[in-house]
Amino acid sequence: MQLIRNLVFGTAVALFSGFASAHYAIDLLGKGSNLTSGQWTRLESIENTAGNPYRAALKVRTSGVALAPGEGLVFTSERDADGDRFDSRCTYLLSGRMPKASLWSLSINKTEDDQINSHPERRFVVSRSVQWKADGNLIVAIASGIQPANWLASPQSGEFTISLRLYDTPLALNTTDTSTKSLPRIEKGACT
Repeated sequence: MQLIRNLVFGTAVALFSGFASAHYAIDLLGKGSNLTSGQWTRLESIENTAGNPYRAALKVRTSGVALAPGEGLVFTSERDADGDRFDSRCTYLLSGRMPKASLWSLSINKTEDDQINSHPERRFVVSRSVQWKADGNLIVAIASGIQPANWLASPQSGEFTISLRLYDTPLALNTTDTSTKSLPRIEKGACT
């Protein structure tokens, strides 16, 4: 009986270790060389999977649509302007100008379960549906509770990330420019 328990326990440990190490390797080796500047990280396209099995696995595992080179860029942010991780207990203000693009979108991604959100209709903000300030700047409230004007709903609990997708942007053609000075700033507001 002891032998069977040891065998079951050893198998469980081996399976968990194998799946955990594969998940880590795909995350680490599949993303390629991302470019970080300030709060934002420019994600390298995962469309080109040639010669990188980890990138191919990441492409299969991710539910989002990747942008091919020249179509646009994807930026993500995990932290506010003070360097703290985004927390659902806090409200945030995204403010500033957006880079030139035919279309852009902001979305919330929950780190544990990407689908949990009490306001799924407000999980995305698209450039064609926002209210701009008179000076050309943009302000978007990011909070789990309903906010006036431009509002992006964060999850009810836990940490999350923010993605900015720029479609048909001149920045996509310049693969060496790591500057994100023209991207908006995300600052923490009140926390509960």
